[in-house]
This record gives sequence, C-alpha cells and structure tokens, in this order.
Amino acid sequence: MVVYFNINGHFIFTRIISTFEHYFFSKEMPNKKAIIPSCADCKLCSFTVLKSISTEDLEEVSNTKIDLFVAKGQRIFSAGNNPGGLYALYQGKVKIHNEQENGSEQLIQLLAPGAVFGYKALLCEEPYSNSATAIEDSLVCLISGEVFNNILSKSHKVKKQLIYTLSDDLESAHSRMELSNKPAKDRVIHGLYCILKTYGVHEETGELNAQLTRKDLASLAGLTLETTIRTLNALKAEGILDFKGKRISVFNKDKFVKIATSIK
Repeated sequence: MVVYFNINGHFIFTRIISTFEHYFFSKEMPNKKAIIPSCADCKLCSFTVLKSISTEDLEEVSNTKIDLFVAKGQRIFSAGNNPGGLYALYQGKVKIHNEQENGSEQLIQLLAPGAVFGYKALLCEEPYSNSATAIEDSLVCLISGEVFNNILSKSHKVKKQLIYTLSDDLESAHSRMELSNKPAKDRVIHGLYCILKTYGVHEETGELNAQLTRKDLASLAGLTLETTIRTLNALKAEGILDFKGKRISVFNKDKFVKIATSIK
C-alpha cells in the first residue's frame, strides 16, 4: 500500500508495513527536505555490514529500501513483533531497550548514524527480543529482509562483517553484566562514557552531543532515578562534570575518559 502525506507543501512518500507500528511525521523536524541518498552515494555504508556488498547487490538494496522519517519518541519496532527487515540509521539517534517485569525500562544500546539494527531477529527468524525507539527525530532505512538474506547466502565477506557486529554486541552485554555489581558512581560514569563514545562531545565546551533524560541515563546505568540524580550531583560537586537540564558537560574530556576506562 502506498500513501502520500503533504507537509507544508512537500509530498513525502512511504509504504505502510505491519512491523512499523508508530509511523509519524513531525512538523518540528529540523530538515523536512532531507532525502536519504542511494546506498552508492551514502558515506555511512562504508561503516556498516553493507561495506562488503558488491556493487550489483548494493544497487538492489538501494532500489528496494524504504526511507522512513521517525519522530522523536516513536517506536521503530517493538519486542514480540516479527522482523520486517534490516534497519540502518542514517540520521538522528535511536535507543534499543526492553521492558522489565516490574514495568521499568532497561536501556541496552545507543545507536548513532551508520548503525544497523534488528538483525538478530531477522537472522534467527524469531520475534524481536527488544524494542527500538527514536531519541530524536531520525531518518532510517528499512532494507528488505529477503534481499539481505539473499546477499548473506552468497557473500562470505558480509557474513564475516556480521559476525564482527555480533561479537561487539556480546562484548557490550558482558560489560553490562560486570557493571551490575559496581558502585553507583562507576555505573553512572560508565553510562556517560557510553554516550560520549556513541555521540561524541563538543571539544570546546565539553558538552555531550546527546541530551538524554535522567530516566534514560538511569536505565543505561541500571539504577533508580533517585540514585542517578544523587550520583550526578556528587560528580558535579567533585568537579568531574556539570549539567543544566538535559545538557551534561565534562570539564576535562581526557581525564573523564581515563576515569571511565579505569573502571574494572
């Protein structure tokens, strides 16, 4: 099914698919005219599993992919849903998370442009075990699962690249498990370090290039909201960081990275 939406005189086209539950267009989108380029012209492809794909296969991916605008706070997919393809983040920020039995949210991973996600469920032909939500207005490519699986079946290079990606995910999961018994200070520092590694920091001001809610930071650190807020205040008193609302800055990037990477 093809649907056309008119936003301020600009027609945007998308295909309605069952696995993409909450598909919205935001009038506050910073760049409503943004167009995702073809895969051949996309510089981000060189940082993903797509970098090993042949020119012919890359053209097929480009011709069959669906470009999506995802508004801040909207789900891309939810745990329990069947996979609809491979997702690639072109612009914006996305979080991978799941809901605990007590109703709280566990933030598992932060994604920056160039990241691919949703591949585990696609490869295993099983429902998603986690959910994906846009932290800010984002542009996402949905690559046909059939097309990607066909490429995977004939390309050892793509398989190898995918194994590297899965290995990174396993390493991140192991790190989270090790941190679960650490003091709150270490866990908050590690959470902030994850944000810094994923999104970077302003070199002059030291401000992290992502404005997560305190709730998201608490979820990333595996702490209660109250404990996270107390820990942030303590770190501010120690002169390690400063904050104003969602904006968090580190006073000395090199020193902060040294502290974060020394946590064992």
